[in-house]
Amino acid sequence: VFVQYDAAQLFLTLWNLMMRQMKKPELVAELSCLYTICIQEHLACQKCSFETKRNSSMLTLPLPVLDSSSRVLKSLEDCLQYFFHPEELTDRNMCFCEQCGRKTPFLQSMKLVHLPQTLTIHLKRFCFEKSAYIHKLSHYLPFPQDLDFNAVLTENQCQADDNEKAAWQYELFAVVAHSGSTTCGHYCAYIRSLTEFKWYCFNDSEVCQVSWDDVKCTYGHSNLHWAETAYLLIYMKKHPQ
Repeated sequence: VFVQYDAAQLFLTLWNLMMRQMKKPELVAELSCLYTICIQEHLACQKCSFETKRNSSMLTLPLPVLDSSSRVLKSLEDCLQYFFHPEELTDRNMCFCEQCGRKTPFLQSMKLVHLPQTLTIHLKRFCFEKSAYIHKLSHYLPFPQDLDFNAVLTENQCQADDNEKAAWQYELFAVVAHSGSTTCGHYCAYIRSLTEFKWYCFNDSEVCQVSWDDVKCTYGHSNLHWAETAYLLIYMKKHPQ
């Protein structure tokens, strides 16, 4: 009580708490499987053929909403493309190459290996400025109800077989939205009923039915820093039936 939490931080805190309380290892494994995203990180020397690969997993996909030049990314699809776009590590960011025996330019990239049943996307709406001041990014960023990763990512951005990629069809299930500033704000959730296929807004003790147009109001607006902006997007895998 009276402690301010970031929604993404709270999500991970609750997740770890549940995991510690579960007595059956098979339930822990099953829950992890439902939410865990698998990524393969690549580092390739630009002077020789030396390359390292490392598999990693995460519970949320943290997407920047600005590029490296602080330009606004205009849609969720653009954010995904940017997250998986290769980055050149040069000058001060060069890495030591074991084969060359010195620091060389590297190409860093991430490739998508596996997507879970429930996919949680974290829009990085809060950023640090040079003055160490936390700033909220409220610009307009639309996200679709239906999301097909095969249509968004290229072959080079994926490290998965055809059966895995065939299941990368998602529909939006919930949106956690933030209103206010970085120092004083409020969260609410928009959730789509799996039986009625209607949207509802959960705002503390109040629950009411809303329209998709109401949910789209969380896309953001650069001139309304206190308005609601989507912060967490939860997508569910589509089933063939």
